[in-house]
Amino acid sequence: MRKDKRAHWHVDQLTLAGQILGAFILESGDECALNAALDGLPIPLPGFGSSDCRRCAAHLRLWPKQAALPSDWENARKAAESSPA
Repeated sequence: MRKDKRAHWHVDQLTLAGQILGAFILESGDECALNAALDGLPIPLPGFGSSDCRRCAAHLRLWPKQAALPSDWENARKAAESSPA
């Protein structure tokens, strides 16, 4: 997410040019599982971020401003916010 880096991966092009609002982390580290969980969101650039993946059309999704988090993620976020640190 640093701005002072050499652009190596597809996502580097986005993080250098745009504003990062957040990130998703999966304990399993399964990028395809995260992508599948977001299958209701459009793919703006086919092949972006998934050149090494034979299962996914892309690993980039367009998140419309009005789109909500999937319900299980929203529940996890609320639980994390309400638990004492």
